[in-house]
Amino acid sequence: MDFKKLTLNEIDLVRPFYHKYYDGSCDMTIGGTFMWRDYYNSEYAIDDGTLFFRIREDGKISYEYPIGPNEDEALRKIGKVEFSFLSKPHMEKIISLYPDAEVIEERDYFEYIYESSALISLSGKKFAGQRNHINKFKRSYENYEFREIDENNIEEAVAFFSYYDSIAQKNTESALEDREKTIELLNNFKRYYLLGGMLLVDGKVVGASLGEKIGNTLIVHVEKALTEYDGVYPMLTNCFNKAFASDVEFINREDDAGDEGLRRNKLSYHPIRLFEKYRVKIN
Repeated sequence: MDFKKLTLNEIDLVRPFYHKYYDGSCDMTIGGTFMWRDYYNSEYAIDDGTLFFRIREDGKISYEYPIGPNEDEALRKIGKVEFSFLSKPHMEKIISLYPDAEVIEERDYFEYIYESSALISLSGKKFAGQRNHINKFKRSYENYEFREIDENNIEEAVAFFSYYDSIAQKNTESALEDREKTIELLNNFKRYYLLGGMLLVDGKVVGASLGEKIGNTLIVHVEKALTEYDGVYPMLTNCFNKAFASDVEFINREDDAGDEGLRRNKLSYHPIRLFEKYRVKIN
């Protein structure tokens, strides 16, 4: 197959595959794929109606699960390689073809799936902590508002994320890539089909989120806020969900990347399931 470098020019080429074969994962979304395309040196090929991706991690080549109508034929066409970012059903499919393959569970990449109605209402005893934080935010900052991001205020969002990154002092390779691609998302807002919202206090942006919808799921790609404002993250999360998740069944808040604090936070919102991820090495 003839693999080519994945660029922004392929968004409209990739999107129909995702809408037809979406499996609930953030890896099968435009934002999830294109935001990290350079980080993983992503390449693509289309062969016999099937979309193939291969990526490079630490200099090693691996393949993602082929997206198309004939999985068996596509998998055999790729051959005995290493696969990454596999869902459990996709992992099991590969194992059915290659029983001796090595399976590695990748807990850090498990995605958190929630029932949208639960995260909108936050009703019941199990969400008491989130409600307390939100109520404290409302009492502390009476002059607050949530605005949807559009072409009239997108520069405010760009300015906020740029400011956030300037004070975050995170200089890992993934953090730097996240920083750069978040601005790219905003600069190509309509092209990505993004949804976005900003939380403001006294006219100042104190938090912002970006995501997209596909099928019956809202996927949250970016969520950043100024923690000196008490309760800002629970407030931002709830406002974003109320604004964009009322017409979908699920919310995918993506993985925790192995960050223990982030893991505790995402578990505290009581996911209805974890979208498991695997790596498979075929010997």
